Amino acid sequence: MTLTRLPILIAALSLAAAAPAGCDDTKGGKGDAGTDTDADTDTDTDTDTDTDTDTDTDAGTDTDADTDSDADTCGDDVFDGSVSVTGGDAGLDEWAGVAGITGNVAIEFSDLSDLEPLACLEFVGGYLSLWGNPDLGDLSGLARLAEIGDYLRLWDNDLLSSVDGLEELASIGSTLYVDDNDLLADLDGLGGLQDVGWSVSIDGNPALSDLTGLAGLTDIYWNLTIWDNDSLQTLGGLENVAAIDGQLTISQNEQLLDMNAIDGLAELGGNLVVQDNPDLPSCQAAELAASLADAGWAGSATISGNDDDAGCD
Repeated sequence: MTLTRLPILIAALSLAAAAPAGCDDTKGGKGDAGTDTDADTDTDTDTDTDTDTDTDTDAGTDTDADTDSDADTCGDDVFDGSVSVTGGDAGLDEWAGVAGITGNVAIEFSDLSDLEPLACLEFVGGYLSLWGNPDLGDLSGLARLAEIGDYLRLWDNDLLSSVDGLEELASIGSTLYVDDNDLLADLDGLGGLQDVGWSVSIDGNPALSDLTGLAGLTDIYWNLTIWDNDSLQTLGGLENVAAIDGQLTISQNEQLLDMNAIDGLAELGGNLVVQDNPDLPSCQAAELAASLADAGWAGSATISGNDDDAGCD
């Protein structure tokens, strides 16, 4: 009897012990799943919040940094000396950010296509020479330049189609040379120029059609030369020139039709040369010479090779 009941008792005890274990696992599983769900939710929430906050904060910081950087780019630094940039490997980065250069600036026979490193430059104490730069098509890097102590030379820059970028330039201490720039179509970028301390030479620019950028000039303290500009049709831009202390030369401009823009000239210190402009009425040059003589001019006039058959109104 005892032996028969013992296995039954053991089996009953085993079942009783197994049932609670099964319930605990089930509850524990749901509890773990609930805990995992909460943990996932918290994690997602925290992640989204942190990401948004960090992104906004970083973006704001970067924007402020850029703004501050732009505002602080130009200062008052002045380079004491001259700058010479020539050859294919030469660059301007060494002078980036300077407000002034006390000596000369010669950028000649280089491969530069722009002058952006000079964007802070406000004055050059000596001359500025841009000569023989075959890839230079843009002067916007000189947008702050207001004063040149000696001459400005724009010579033989094959791709230079305008002088836009020089709008702030008000004063040139010596001569303005604009010579042999094949694509130069206008001088509008020189519209702020008020004073040239010596001569003006506009020579050998085959695409130049007028001189409107020179409208700010009233006095030229030595010579004015307009020579060999094949597309130039008028002298528009010189209406305000009242005095030339040296010689006036208008020569070899193949399409020049009209020089009446300079009728306001009241004083001429040297000679008048109007020569070899095949479409220009000779009578216009003769009328200017007569007007100057009436005002006391004592120089000589050379008028030849123009259109002798055309009339004057």
